[in-house]
Amino acid sequence: MIVLLLGLSAAIPVIAQQTNNCGVIAKMIPEGDSVFHTSPSLVLFQSASINATDYKFIIDGNSFPINNPVNWGIGVGLTTVKLIAYNGSCSDTAISYYFFPGQFPSDTGNTKVRMDFLTGIMK
Repeated sequence: MIVLLLGLSAAIPVIAQQTNNCGVIAKMIPEGDSVFHTSPSLVLFQSASINATDYKFIIDGNSFPINNPVNWGIGVGLTTVKLIAYNGSCSDTAISYYFFPGQFPSDTGNTKVRMDFLTGIMK
């Protein structure tokens, strides 16, 4: 498993491996099979597939038009990105998982700020 931390300076490249006998290799940009986001963001997904004449993205079950890159907002939770690369009847698929944990609420038991219940003034 290859993990990229978006928003940070480190990135680990993915080496394409041929998974069929016709030479089509699905490869997407940005690379990585598992990506952890440190902030919500839009991601531009593009094909860098090898020996493919056409490609199609499917993100969380939403299918996009053939041969079009996709801008997608990574929301809280897990996002599944699938790229299918084609050349005639031959195809290959690449899948990447994006995760953004979201923001946690502040501690509700914060004792640094107190309210005077008689006056309603925060102290």
